[in-house]
Amino acid sequence: MQTSWVRRWLSVMAFAILLTGLVGCGGVKDTAIPAPAGATEVKKGDDATTDLLIDAMTPALEQAATAEKGKVDKQVYYNTSSSVADVAKFYEDEMVKRGWKKIESSEISAENAFLGYESGNNGAFIFAFDNASFGGTGTLVLAANVSK
Repeated sequence: MQTSWVRRWLSVMAFAILLTGLVGCGGVKDTAIPAPAGATEVKKGDDATTDLLIDAMTPALEQAATAEKGKVDKQVYYNTSSSVADVAKFYEDEMVKRGWKKIESSEISAENAFLGYESGNNGAFIFAFDNASFGGTGTLVLAANVSK
């Protein structure tokens, strides 16, 4: 059974991917999404709690992209000791500086943040949440690139 944050994330993600298809060609040349300061990349097998989240989020993102006739180009997971608010602030500043336009449906709370950006036929989506709610420490960040 999906938790409410996963359902909410999926609905926002589907909307954001749909918006990606509505914008014109062109956009940023470098679509790479930077890691937050001090973050380390995590992969499946690094931690049991992180594995559960990766197992839930990876196919959900791919299904949302496919439903909107898009594709996931890259997904990267990071763990950082920064707070969700600090991670959100980093991406709000950095992505705009790199030429991305923020999607209006972005949401930020103390426990999680969903940030969406668009540029041409590309979308950049960042989902950060406090690992404490899953018995872990720090903030887990999913950074994903999608395209139409």
